[in-house]
Formats: sequence, C-alpha cells, structure tokens
Amino acid sequence: MQVGTVFMSFMGGPPGYRREFGQWINEAEVLLERLSRAGFTFVAFTHSYQSAGSGGIQPLVLLSRLAPISVDLRLATQVLLLPLMNAMDVAYNAVTLDHITEGRLDLGVGLGYHPLELEPFGLSRADRVPKFEESVRLMKEFWKGEPVHFRGRYHNVSGTCLNLSPVQNPHPPLWGSSQSHGASARAGRILDGIVIGPQTTFKDVGGLLGTFRSAWSDNHVEAPERVGAWRVFLLGDSPEDGYRRGVQGGRLTFKRYHEGSMQEELREDTFQDWTISGSYRDCLAGLRRCRDELGLTHVTCQFYNLPESFEERMEWLDGFGSEVIAKL
Repeated sequence: MQVGTVFMSFMGGPPGYRREFGQWINEAEVLLERLSRAGFTFVAFTHSYQSAGSGGIQPLVLLSRLAPISVDLRLATQVLLLPLMNAMDVAYNAVTLDHITEGRLDLGVGLGYHPLELEPFGLSRADRVPKFEESVRLMKEFWKGEPVHFRGRYHNVSGTCLNLSPVQNPHPPLWGSSQSHGASARAGRILDGIVIGPQTTFKDVGGLLGTFRSAWSDNHVEAPERVGAWRVFLLGDSPEDGYRRGVQGGRLTFKRYHEGSMQEELREDTFQDWTISGSYRDCLAGLRRCRDELGLTHVTCQFYNLPESFEERMEWLDGFGSEVIAKL
C-alpha cells in the first residue's frame, strides 16, 4: 500500500498565512525531502479558491515550482475542481507538468461543491456532473495528440491540436474523488482510480469502494490499481486524547462541508468511525486496517493537530516514518 500526505497539513497553511513566501518555499523544499526519507510515496495538493487553509495558491502553478526538487515523490492534485476550469487548459497544463515531473503526476479531479466557488464561474450544482464528464472526454481527446473536433454543452473545439504528448501512456492517471455512490460509479466507469473523501466513515468507505469496483469490472478487464482514500489523523497519546486535542485546536468544525451541504454532524462518540487517532502504534493499526480490511492501494493522510513549529513537525514526521510506514 502506498502512503501519501496532504501537503498543507505539514505546511500549516499557504504563504502569507503565517510567514512570507521565501521562508514558506524553503520549508516546502525541506518537507519534500523529509517526506521521501520517511517513506511516503506521494504528496497531495488541494485546490480551492476561498478556504483560508489552502486558498490563494493554486496547485498546478505550485507543482511546477516544486517538481524539480520533489525527489522521487509522485505529485498529485487531490483534487482539481474540474467543472470550475477550462478542460483544454487543464489538458495542456497537465501534459506540461507530466514532463516537468518526469512522469510523476497524478491528476485527481472532482466536482466542487461550495456555493462561493460555483457562483463566480456561473455554475449551479446541477452543472457539475455534466460539465465534469464532458471535460474528461475532451481532455482525453487532446491527449491523443491529434486535431480535436468537439461539440459539447460547455466546450467547442474546431481542430486545435496538443502537439506535446504526455510522458505517461496514455496520459497522467485520472483519479476521481468520491463521497457518494454516484461519484464512485463514475470513477469506475470513466476514470483510472478513486480517492474517497476524508470525513467518510470506514463502513461507508467500504460501501463506496464496492460501487466503484462493480462499475470498474463492467468497463475493464484488468483489476483496478488505484483504490485510495483520505483518512483524518488526530495525534495524541491515545485515540481519545487525539480527538480531544483536535477539538481544542478548532479544526473539527468542517465549516466548508456544512456550507456546501456536504457533511452530516460529527459526534464525539463516533470519531473512531472516521478517523485514525492516537499514537504511532494507533496510526499503524489504522493504516493496516485500510490495507487489509478495505483493500486500499493508496492512503492520503490528512494530519490534524501536528506540533506547532516546523522543526517539531519534521521531528514527528521522522518518527512516523520509522514507527509506522516502515512497519506496514
């Protein structure tokens, strides 16, 4: 099983949030080297236009800056809000990044859901799925390297050709984000893999993966190689201590999810249903559960309540590598 992490978890927010860009980017370079040394195999970069924790700095631009010093890590968008973007532009940028990363790009894509992000692009919630599916079809056409003639509801192309071929064949892997059975089936039908959202319970992850695998088997001969999920990690001396620290840190409100009608109430007595909480030993047990019970090939770790300073976070990261990843 491949283990990755959310880039912003360790960075403590975008530049300007706590420190200036020069210090921030220097710390980012240190982080990538330490992640590779600890045994992580990929890093996930989020996409947002208004979240205080990640909004403002855009993943495709940031990846072009970090790729040359990203060691052997795969670099993943988890996820691009595809309906909010121009599909031709994404196709061109993805191929460019595929070359810059020397074939280490994973392109995670999702619908988007927050009204403050949908409105500026003139989209309703009803537009998201049809524009998403049309965008995927169009991007795949561009990646063939032939002139594209396309007439759709949201895109029209008359002979434009992307002359630069992707490094990865036939294109960078497309991962579909999911917190619903519809999204899981869509990932199995038209994408290359799935990544389940972070606040989904372990039980629901199993159900969503069942839907994905069923749709996949209807459309592919080979078994899926990219079956992933985000998991929330709450660090502490015990699972209960980890949850308590998470609440005290103020990060378990999930305000964005409530505003976007995405998240049911999360209760203290159910936190172990959707988190991996506690010590290194507890983290190891949680990741083994993801591998052995759910059959995940990839886990994206979203760490909450990490130590405050960057130096302390790097020290904790080294311990996670030796006490958790090395023992999986």
